[in-house]
Amino acid sequence: MPAYCLDNFKHPYIRFEDRFAWPSVHLIDTSAEEILRVRALLGERWPGFGDHFALWQNDIFSGNQKYLSFVCQTDALKQAEMMLELRVLVGYAGGAEMTEIIRPAEQNRSPEFYTDRIYYKAGLLPIEEFVVDQGVVKHLDILTFSEILEASRYSLTREQKEIWTTALFDAIDYSYIQERLLGILSGLEPWKPGMLFPPVMIERMTFCLNVLTLEQAEQMASAFRDLVKHIQDEDLQHLNSRDEWKRYNSAWNMERAMSRSGNPHWIFTGYPRTHGF
Repeated sequence: MPAYCLDNFKHPYIRFEDRFAWPSVHLIDTSAEEILRVRALLGERWPGFGDHFALWQNDIFSGNQKYLSFVCQTDALKQAEMMLELRVLVGYAGGAEMTEIIRPAEQNRSPEFYTDRIYYKAGLLPIEEFVVDQGVVKHLDILTFSEILEASRYSLTREQKEIWTTALFDAIDYSYIQERLLGILSGLEPWKPGMLFPPVMIERMTFCLNVLTLEQAEQMASAFRDLVKHIQDEDLQHLNSRDEWKRYNSAWNMERAMSRSGNPHWIFTGYPRTHGF
């Protein structure tokens, strides 16, 4: 049975009992054939992945690493006007040893290597319109919020300093919003992962429920739609799904472990599953 984990950079991954070859991809101009190879592996390995996941050609780079993004709307997600984004880190070897490298990295190309894990991020996002044609996203409108739009212009930290530094492409710091949401949700039931794995993130200029699986996204789609209606309130006294969030929060547990290189990792020993919390 696969295990869900965080590495020392707080990046989620799913770990398997066996090893498999992760393909090399071009980091600038990933070909359709390379994307198909990644899709095939996800179909074999990531629970719930299938043809209903569409490629979202909205590449994200983090340093010299690249993510491929796949999105889906099952019936449960569509009813709640939500979508799941599965963002797969395609070029990170995750501390692979030399004997596990099949093909070393080259300029603008990731290595091919043996691994027992897939690094990814999965998030539930509120949307307004979702159009897919032949497995590719053609049009996507994501629901945005004034608090996030305002934070894109100014910092709302205690010092009220401008959020942009002199570095042109510095990331916007949304941590104060995420910490506020963690505090509010923890008021319903303590959130044991803390800021290692915040319950709600700011992604794609909207509020995003941090999940590990498609099943969790489907479970919480309606409750998250209810939450975003009240997410800018100071408390959640008008939240209709309070009991559901209490059960959801209480289902999470983590324990610390060490990687083979000696870095701290965390294993999710408890998380919401399909057949109840």
